[in-house]
Amino acid sequence: MNKAFKVLWNQVRGSYVVASENQVTHGKPGKATKTIVAAAVAGLIASASAMADPVDVTLGWVKDNGTSKFIYGDGQELNIVTTAHVGNLIADLQAAQNGSLKDIFVALGQQTHEGNTTIMGVTGGKNFLDHATNNELDGTFGETIETLLDNDQIIEKIRQQFAVADSETENNFVGGTTINVGDENSSPIVMGIVGTDLVMNAGFGMGFGTEKPSELHFVRTGDSKITFNSGNSVGIVGAGLSINANSGNNAILGATRAPSTSSTLNGDTYLNIKNGANVVGAFGAGAAIALGGKSTSTLNGTSHILVDSKVDSDNLEGISIGLIGGGLSIAAENGSTESTVTGTQIDVNEGILAGVIGGGVALGTDISSISAEIKDFANSQIPGASFIVGNLFNNKGGTAVTNVETDTILTLGAQASSAMVMGGGVAIANSSGKDLVSSASASSKNVVLNLEGVDFVFGADEEGSQSKGEYYSAALKFKNFVENAVKDLTTSDPFSLSQFITGLKDSVKSLNVGGVHVANLGGGLTIARAADDSATANATATVESVEMNLNGGYNVANLAGGIAVGIGSSNSPADAVTSTSNVNTVNINISGGENILTGAGGISYAT
Repeated sequence: MNKAFKVLWNQVRGSYVVASENQVTHGKPGKATKTIVAAAVAGLIASASAMADPVDVTLGWVKDNGTSKFIYGDGQELNIVTTAHVGNLIADLQAAQNGSLKDIFVALGQQTHEGNTTIMGVTGGKNFLDHATNNELDGTFGETIETLLDNDQIIEKIRQQFAVADSETENNFVGGTTINVGDENSSPIVMGIVGTDLVMNAGFGMGFGTEKPSELHFVRTGDSKITFNSGNSVGIVGAGLSINANSGNNAILGATRAPSTSSTLNGDTYLNIKNGANVVGAFGAGAAIALGGKSTSTLNGTSHILVDSKVDSDNLEGISIGLIGGGLSIAAENGSTESTVTGTQIDVNEGILAGVIGGGVALGTDISSISAEIKDFANSQIPGASFIVGNLFNNKGGTAVTNVETDTILTLGAQASSAMVMGGGVAIANSSGKDLVSSASASSKNVVLNLEGVDFVFGADEEGSQSKGEYYSAALKFKNFVENAVKDLTTSDPFSLSQFITGLKDSVKSLNVGGVHVANLGGGLTIARAADDSATANATATVESVEMNLNGGYNVANLAGGIAVGIGSSNSPADAVTSTSNVNTVNINISGGENILTGAGGISYAT
């Protein structure tokens, strides 16, 4: 073996790396030697990731590895090629809604249907859990989790799928990530995808002498690529996901205490939606969530979302709902979050879409109603547990921020059918209880919105006018369909799966008209709500400039400004609820198409 170096298997990275024997056995090497070693290690780590064989996640792989949850690639290419059916999933969840938690998990897993499985949680990099919380999993805390979830394997699975992060120093990784969902022979259902790394920092402690919690900071250098070829994917983050929890309560009864967590990607992200894939809730950048403490997600690069999806109404394919170029920022429990991206770009060549947002989404809120439900559930499983579980919450509001630092470019093509397109970001502040304070802000710099299509999508003759009328009728029918479906799913009213699927197929078939773009907004959307007289909620969205180019197509309700909504209690003070959406400069260029209800301003509403 070489006297200066030796090759070692790194279990964490799943690849060979180079180590310096001089550094290990002969004291402190010179600066030049350390530089050479660092370069060699970085190069071999990067090349090892690039040369690693792709991992095909099939039903057989799931059974062999004993899990369909929190699957991680560690830099290897992940191919999700399982199969599951949305109709079965909806029906099983409907049947299990009044059963036990285990019944719901079985319904979500879908493995009772031969050859089927859902995938819940995919990470292109790694999953990390803080050291303090990991230590507590061996004691009462872990036993309580297993009892509450009625699953005596859950702690074992957490240890299997999560690496322990115990350093306050910055953790650096070199190498991009690749995730492919579906192919021509599979139709996966995937719930939850993180392009790079998932970092969970709770700093949980229970009793006396618990371990001190740590700050966790992770940086990855490389691009994140996620391609959707088929199936149905819900809840996607292009970069990293950073979660921090700190209830601020005494640890004797058990409390979360993590101070701060961050995830940074130095590179670009790419979400490519192709063929007949359906995608719901996809963020091109990263996500930061804080239930107390501070959480930060940063993408030092551009997020790219490309939609080139074939619409098939009979098989309900080619549908995208909620595509967001920026990041997600959610803060509660007196926490603060910030999600930042350098720039965003969304290109839609073909497909049917609803809810396209160029900026990010910020939500500052309290979770009082959710924590109450959790405590009631805990008490139903373990009498008296609500007292301990309640110590995990402080029922405070939060402060959430999202930023797009440079350009946001959205292009809706001539073969795309879209509704509710927004260039700026969304900021929602909600305070539902006494003396609660929440705030949210979403900022973008320069927004360019391009709407494409032929000049007369429905035709210029009498037949075209008739087609427009049919389209409007279909749109109203779809609105009623959605309202009834939501009512049936959220109340005790009977739910007919066959009628739901038939109605959805009819709606997609009627509304899939290329070049029709309805409800287009250049700026951002703000919603501020205070449900108590003493509560405060502030929401702000800002855009430096908006350029709206109406190049063709049938474009209805085009506003270059933003929308601000404020909802206060009956006796809220005048300044308790503020909702502001600002656009500094506006430029609207009309070069073709039919453009109905076009304006440079925005809309405000208060009640």
